[in-house]
Amino acid sequence: MATIGIEEAREEVAGLFLAYMGRAPEYQAMSYYVGRLQTLAAEQGDGDDALDHAYLALSAEIYVSAQANGEIPSEVNSTNNEYVTWIYENVLGRAPDEEGLEYWVTQLDNGTFGREDLLAVIIRSVQDQDPGSRDAMFFSNRLEVALEFAKFENSNPHILPTLGTNAAQILAGVNEDPASVDAALELLYSATGGGQSFNLTIGVDNLVGTSGDDTFTALPVNASNSQPATTLGRFDSIDGGAGRDTLNIVTDEDGNNAVQQGSVKNIEVVNIYNNGSIFANTDGVVDASKFVGVEEIWQHNDATIVANVGDDVTVGFRDIEKVLGGEEFGIAVAGVLTAENTTATTIAFDNFGTTLDTGEDGPDIGLRVGVAIAAGESLNEVNLTGSLGGAEGEAAWLVFGAVTGSETETFTLNTEIDTVLLAALGENVTTIDASGSTGDLIYIHGLLDALDALGEDGSVTDQLAGALGAMLGDYMDTPSDLGDYRPAFIGGAGDDIIIAADVRLTDSIDGGEGDNSLVLLTQEEEFQTENYDALDGLQNIQNLALLVTAEDFTLDATRLTGFEGLAISSLSGSFVEVQGLAADQALVLANPIALLEDASGVLGLEALLNFPSYMELQLTDAAADVTLGIDGSIYVNAWAGEEDDETETYTGVGATGGTLTVVGGVAVPATEDGQAPSVFQYSNDSSKFSTIDVSDYQGYFDLFDMSATVAETVTLGEGSEDSIFIVVGDGEETLSSSTFGLMDVIEDFDAAEDDLYVDTELDFSLFTFTGTPGSLNAAFSAAAAADASSTGIVLFQFDGDTYLYHNSTGGGYDTDDFAIKLVGLFSLDDLDLAAPV
Repeated sequence: MATIGIEEAREEVAGLFLAYMGRAPEYQAMSYYVGRLQTLAAEQGDGDDALDHAYLALSAEIYVSAQANGEIPSEVNSTNNEYVTWIYENVLGRAPDEEGLEYWVTQLDNGTFGREDLLAVIIRSVQDQDPGSRDAMFFSNRLEVALEFAKFENSNPHILPTLGTNAAQILAGVNEDPASVDAALELLYSATGGGQSFNLTIGVDNLVGTSGDDTFTALPVNASNSQPATTLGRFDSIDGGAGRDTLNIVTDEDGNNAVQQGSVKNIEVVNIYNNGSIFANTDGVVDASKFVGVEEIWQHNDATIVANVGDDVTVGFRDIEKVLGGEEFGIAVAGVLTAENTTATTIAFDNFGTTLDTGEDGPDIGLRVGVAIAAGESLNEVNLTGSLGGAEGEAAWLVFGAVTGSETETFTLNTEIDTVLLAALGENVTTIDASGSTGDLIYIHGLLDALDALGEDGSVTDQLAGALGAMLGDYMDTPSDLGDYRPAFIGGAGDDIIIAADVRLTDSIDGGEGDNSLVLLTQEEEFQTENYDALDGLQNIQNLALLVTAEDFTLDATRLTGFEGLAISSLSGSFVEVQGLAADQALVLANPIALLEDASGVLGLEALLNFPSYMELQLTDAAADVTLGIDGSIYVNAWAGEEDDETETYTGVGATGGTLTVVGGVAVPATEDGQAPSVFQYSNDSSKFSTIDVSDYQGYFDLFDMSATVAETVTLGEGSEDSIFIVVGDGEETLSSSTFGLMDVIEDFDAAEDDLYVDTELDFSLFTFTGTPGSLNAAFSAAAAADASSTGIVLFQFDGDTYLYHNSTGGGYDTDDFAIKLVGLFSLDDLDLAAPV
């Protein structure tokens, strides 16, 4: 089996790139094609010409790729003469001489070589010339620059966007003059910081860097034979010297380079590429103290805990993507354990997190979650920087927790990433200060109380302590006495969400800047004065959201006027009474997942997405005008006031004659992710509202018990499917829900989507006028005179609108006769009138 060393393979690949594309290969392209050439060589067997055949095969592969990308002359749109001329210009930087042109065109014409072979053959011809000849020097000089550009430190994917010179520009002006090489390399080194490149070997390496920005690379391969091997050895010594130097450590599936060993100092940036095995010491962690003088430690592809992290050291996690669900069970976790006297640490992220796989039939959660833990005896500040990445439109949250020693009282979190802050556990932590954060925060206040509520005798907290102890190992002790852990909290500049089981008078919660919300997971049936006073003590919390678990819950909205937004959700189909809702207090009725918004997936509640919640809402002593928002898949049955069953009268209706406005909701039909439409049902039997506006609501809307004592105007919307239930009375014992004297008006009725249900046994018929009535009263007079209006219900049209009318009293039209107006023109067939089911 033929083999080719890495250095020789790099030269072959760079030469083909120069000849075909007129540019140097970037690091990733070089890595790929070196691997391809090694594979092709192995496939050629052991013959003397095996490597030559492999070289020609690679040339053919690149030819096909370049042809497809339009980077070389087309076979169908260029002559052999033109193709040879192009090769001379690309490979030698000059026009062909007459003799050479004729020779190579003849070789193509008679089929000695194909176009995919010719370029490689010409390169070989140039390399066989006198090294001092013009053509040989032109090609070798450009090859030298291309090889330098293709090195990791000069063109890896992280440096390319900011390099300032690309693979073609670096070769501009490089010719047979050695000075042109120096100029190109100076340009490259000025862009990348100068310095030299060092590759570790399987032997003992004692490497000392230059004053420039050097790069040291430990690849898991023996350069002499291309076989897998460990190159970062126990007795290796690496000293970066001056400049900002980088050490790249690459592991493989066989565990090569997976053991942290050797001596490393004066290296500012350490990149660890975990490819199938994870780089760590014998304790299973990366010991930062063994990288003397390090400023950044980055783990790529996979990661373990980084321990003994000192001051001014950034620990980074890059390109670590896991999948949870289906056949995969991976969670992206970033762990940092600081050194004994380290007070602050920075954790950086670049494309990091776990996505949820719910299967083909499951909902598209659209969420990326990363987990990060920082711990240290003296740790009192953590900075979270970078980005978790993810697909466009995908929410990304970092779940973060910290453990600190007994000396820390105030723990500071500065995060530019949207973060779920579980806790900063320490025996004496009294304040969590996130005022320097710019990302959105979800903070769980009173975490240990919530955990203890899940188990018996604090069992869940004990399990948490055990898990932390296993993670911390010998690096620090788990806090043993957390007591009543409810530290003060100060939010940052983002839109923060504080989640709590309760709020106490002794709690200190400041949302900071932004539009901030408190989500209260309440088990109470009714708030006491102390509860409201505790809520009054919150600072910079604009919105209050209540997740109700009790069967019955009463809320006094007059005590909550300090909040700009008020939302209620139920997990158990609760009956909720809201008292004293003011006109400027918009009340949102929400599905739990909508209530918790981005926190739902992070907290494991995404399963609620496809299941609409249910709530009964009673408005008591509300203002004349009320606005209700519907958020998510929820079924709401609402009314105003409380009915006395004996007298059939209402108390607690509050001011009347105003408008009920309903907005939001989930449209019909169900969304692509399976989210069910909203349903909002309202009964106006208490005569609370004279106007009901659902024009900005989406979902199903049912209007029951329209009042017989109020002329109601109902405005429907395009995004909803509406059902209106009407009663036709007999004029004596039963009152009609809409009468001539108090005529209801229905606006924006869509006969194709909406339904009008009429509670009557009367027949319907169309009434047409013999002439054109001069007024609406004249139209009703003519309809009342028709026998069909006395024995049934007639539909007539006047002045562009449609009316239903029944003469229940006989003679001319009367105040108590049934009458209702639909804005617009409709026929009996359009309305498809039916009795309610």
